[in-house]
Amino acid sequence: MYQLIDEILEYHDLFVLQERNRAAIAHLHQERHVSEHDLLEEWFHAALSDRQIALRDRVRMACGFKAVMGLLDLVGDVFAEVPSDVMADLLREAARDLMAPKLAPA
Repeated sequence: MYQLIDEILEYHDLFVLQERNRAAIAHLHQERHVSEHDLLEEWFHAALSDRQIALRDRVRMACGFKAVMGLLDLVGDVFAEVPSDVMADLLREAARDLMAPKLAPA
């Protein structure tokens, strides 16, 4: 998950553009950075489709991914002054919290 956050931050503008309008960038699929994004998307789709991973974990993985993307897409400009390394740490913390094992009821 941490590497995914780094990848998202590295290609933040591309991710925002793709999330807002996939059809508008269809012609860019020949370029290297889009191909890398496609590979990441295919990997993520495969992981979410893997029934050997518990449904709860797959749902939480999807939520974590969309939480990171949602933050960067919906309000990313609000945090424009935040250095990338600080934002990466905060996103990792949020992902870690989301992926934390569920505690048994007391």
